Amino acid sequence: MKRTVIVLALLFFTNLWIVNAQTGCVSGSSIRVLDANNVKAVLPNNGSLWSDNVNGGGYIFPNDNGVVEVSTFFKGGLWFGGVDPTGNLKLSATTYEPITYPSPYTPGPLNPNTGTTDIETCIFWDTHFQTKQSDIESFLQDWSDGSLDDDIPSSILGWPARGNPFFMDIYGFELPDTGQGLAPFWDENADGLYNPEDGDYPFIKDATQAIWWVFNNSNSATTFPALSPQLEIQMMAYAYDSPVESVNNSTFYDVKYINRGMETLDSAFVSLWMDPSLGCFLDDYIGCVPEENMAFIYNSDAVDGDVGCSCQGVPTYCQQPPIIGMKILKGPLAERLVNENGETTIPPIGVSGDTIVEMGLSSFSYYLNSATGQVPPQQSDPATAIEYYNYMNGRFRDNAPMLTNNGQVTPFGFSGNPANSEEWSMCSESIDVENTEFRALMNMGSFRMLPGAVNEFTFCVTGVENVEHPCPDINILTDAMNEVQDLWEGNNIPVSTKPIVNSVELRVFPNPMKTTTQIALDDENDLIETIEIFNVNGQSVLLKKGLSNQNVIIDRKQLQAGIYFYTVLTKNQKIFSGKISLL
Repeated sequence: MKRTVIVLALLFFTNLWIVNAQTGCVSGSSIRVLDANNVKAVLPNNGSLWSDNVNGGGYIFPNDNGVVEVSTFFKGGLWFGGVDPTGNLKLSATTYEPITYPSPYTPGPLNPNTGTTDIETCIFWDTHFQTKQSDIESFLQDWSDGSLDDDIPSSILGWPARGNPFFMDIYGFELPDTGQGLAPFWDENADGLYNPEDGDYPFIKDATQAIWWVFNNSNSATTFPALSPQLEIQMMAYAYDSPVESVNNSTFYDVKYINRGMETLDSAFVSLWMDPSLGCFLDDYIGCVPEENMAFIYNSDAVDGDVGCSCQGVPTYCQQPPIIGMKILKGPLAERLVNENGETTIPPIGVSGDTIVEMGLSSFSYYLNSATGQVPPQQSDPATAIEYYNYMNGRFRDNAPMLTNNGQVTPFGFSGNPANSEEWSMCSESIDVENTEFRALMNMGSFRMLPGAVNEFTFCVTGVENVEHPCPDINILTDAMNEVQDLWEGNNIPVSTKPIVNSVELRVFPNPMKTTTQIALDDENDLIETIEIFNVNGQSVLLKKGLSNQNVIIDRKQLQAGIYFYTVLTKNQKIFSGKISLL
């Protein structure tokens, strides 16, 4: 249950940043918030989604700005599994890290020659990079005559794109130079290098707000016994402040995988893992629409809550539950063989395909939270690499197939419309979820990744407010998500013309620091109230209370060189956390 997880997080607070003994790296602590529209999405830098690394519940919909925040997910994350040429399974998967144990992911890119990382890289790259369309529009207006007269906006000047000549001066470390690139950009003179003075700027698909970050799965072996796939993952999350309701209720995610290992990964799958928590976590149903590459979450009854609208202190939607969907807008690419009938088949390991296809949703699987009571062992939480991989293949933990209510084998769990009692859904089955929590996986595969290969996919999350329950008609969500996909594919998403409110950020600079550093809050309507700094053992080494400033100078005093972590509380009860390195 969610309350159990939160208590564990408090008990193991000193282990939130756990060091990888091999690399010296720690789980990422940087967090940014995507909040350009009717959604507020919390984005950590550790392979997880929609979590503040402590309490979960970081996908707020609708984003009512000041009203009680209700989340649709407790947490999400990325899984990847593939087989090397000798038959070894290489896998990384995130669930509740770093709440209870180390994350398999650490910040930053991997060395393209060795597929490894080091502590310096992890420290430098434990950050997110944010830009806004308002900055880009201002820049383009200045560039309209082919020259720049004004100062270049900092989000453009410091964008982590290949070859940026200003990056080192701003952040204090070098960008890697690889053929697979870094953050996306518009290349005005087509020279392959990013330079704002040449008219280059971040390419964020005209989104109102975009956040980019990079991490890797070098920590896989510390989470469960598995060989690391040696993958670098680059992500960009973005959102549109749009007059189109479906778009304004959506967030978008571009995910780019790079194989930095020396071996081919075959029979590979990538999965979007989710722990649904549509307000109350005790009454959630899940389902999928395979032909639409889509999964969804809805409420099991008309009122969101355990007893009435209450749910053990967790905010609920009460009598106005929404439905929320995840849709694959663009899937990863895969080799296929074409037979004499024109049908495509998966090539055997070591055999090249003769065509390339785009993968959609290959399966939608689920398992049960074993901590909630008696659950069938074959449907409980995975514990070993092969059990994770079985779920990614659309099967159960023990590799048994999923069966429909009619006993037919299927890779797609609960694929019917809840409004149609003749179709297979959790609603038609009247499944009791009061004491059984479901986890879900959207799986894509299989495909092959050669050394140095890149594979990418894009997905969106879309909500529809105040939908009639129980057993809602999922066509309402399908129509909304198809509208989003059509606009996204046509690069024709309308955006609002009202002024853009900058997302609140906390800046720490310089970082790494030598003698002093400054903590600055970019919100004129809020003030820093408390700053506390911890060492890697979780011990408080500095505490400043009773503050009322937007900028605070921190003096290292007697602190030794090393890694430290800060927590900042503001008067408006906002919490920021991150990492400081002392030289």
